[in-house]
Amino acid sequence: MEDTLASRHREWADSLPPLITPEGQELLKEDILPHSHRHTYAQRHADAGSLSVC
Repeated sequence: MEDTLASRHREWADSLPPLITPEGQELLKEDILPHSHRHTYAQRHADAGSLSVC
């Protein structure tokens, strides 16, 4: 496997145990992408009002 952020991230995501939502549905590990983390991080800050728009 390539030694890149994406390949290491995929290896990590695939090693996780089943991810179950509060509703009892299993999340697809192939939907866990590096961009997802960035989006979630930014959204949490936006919801808290701590991001400013230039």
